[in-house]
Amino acid sequence: MRDAFQAEGLRHLCDWANKQGATGKAIEIGAYSGEGTVIIANYFKEVLAVDPWLNGYDINDRASQQCPMKFVFDAFQERAKDCKNVSFSRGKSLDALEFVDDGSCDFVYIDGDHRYEGVLADLKGWRKKLREGGIMAGHDWSWQSVKKALLDEIGQNNYMLFQGDSWAIKL
Repeated sequence: MRDAFQAEGLRHLCDWANKQGATGKAIEIGAYSGEGTVIIANYFKEVLAVDPWLNGYDINDRASQQCPMKFVFDAFQERAKDCKNVSFSRGKSLDALEFVDDGSCDFVYIDGDHRYEGVLADLKGWRKKLREGGIMAGHDWSWQSVKKALLDEIGQNNYMLFQGDSWAIKL
């Protein structure tokens, strides 16, 4: 669940991304119950939400350990039902790569598998889907696994940080 503080930070991040020219297609890796999806949908023309909605996919993330994911998926569908620009892919993030053309995305938000290997795989896989000047972003900046994956894939750059532990960089 995204609390009000995190939601406000995500709105600021999306507004910043729009000001950088990112307004077209957005990908959200790790949609959970859709709070972030609805926010992202207000800033982009098209949103693809990707999530396995499967318990236990990430042993380090309590969200994947909590209530049965059937109820979380039901909440996502209810929350996103009025967002005509939102579609979803129920599966692992790397499996959804085949549905998205290289260079076709303006914005990718990574908040799925928080293990180092998972974050790194998402960065590597989804980076090529971004257009030049697109925005790579995500959640849980304070997690060491996230920072290490960013350092290893993107390097030490000037990441924009937003309240609620979100980050972004224009590539």
